[in-house]
Amino acid sequence: MFLRFGGCDYRCTKCDSLHAVLPELFSQTAPRLTQEEILEPTLERAGHCEWVTFSGGNPAMHELADLVDGLQAAGKRIAVETQGTLMPDWLYHCDMVTVSPKGPGMGEQFEPQKFNAFVERYNPIIEKHNPRSEADRWARGDSWHDGFSVKVVIFDQRDIEFMVELMEQWPQIRHVMFASIGNVDPPAPAKRQHDGQVTRAEFVEQTLANYEMLAEEIWNDPRCASVRVLPQLHTLVWGNKQGV
Repeated sequence: MFLRFGGCDYRCTKCDSLHAVLPELFSQTAPRLTQEEILEPTLERAGHCEWVTFSGGNPAMHELADLVDGLQAAGKRIAVETQGTLMPDWLYHCDMVTVSPKGPGMGEQFEPQKFNAFVERYNPIIEKHNPRSEADRWARGDSWHDGFSVKVVIFDQRDIEFMVELMEQWPQIRHVMFASIGNVDPPAPAKRQHDGQVTRAEFVEQTLANYEMLAEEIWNDPRCASVRVLPQLHTLVWGNKQGV
């Protein structure tokens, strides 16, 4: 289950979730709630789901320590997706932290000092808080899922080069690097004004064609041998529908 929090300290031009970034948009539909007010309905809706993922915007903008404790006390495991610009202490206690530095395709300036601080601070701490043997993790099928991972959104060759540069400068992240193929037709207001409307079938066709092209570029690049390529499956299933 995903919990999407409003607010972000970035304004990426290719963001496909600006409804959770721009205050004039998320304030229309997202009420301000305390952590206690979030916890109970989340547990009711999560049902048998093992994982709850905090997303945004940037969830690291908010104080969520009590929410993390409450969800974990109820048997849930917590994953967080953030761009790594903010480092609240509650991240220490999450089961999985994915940092997503923004490459040139996203249209936001990469901040290497903040990324370095995030990697140095959270990578060893996350591992310490998840003391599982490699045999146990492999048997459970999540040999790289727990702990710390890096995800770069890929739109074109510039982003592949950006990803390679990250792995060269921070070799400790090679084994936890994921390439997420970007949304070829993000919803308004990120959608370029000159772009026309596309049908659902056209959207799926464009998305798969882009995934095939970029995935082959990555798979054929020996510098990316350890990279795992991810399609954005939610866009194939639901398109740009919000609230799913």
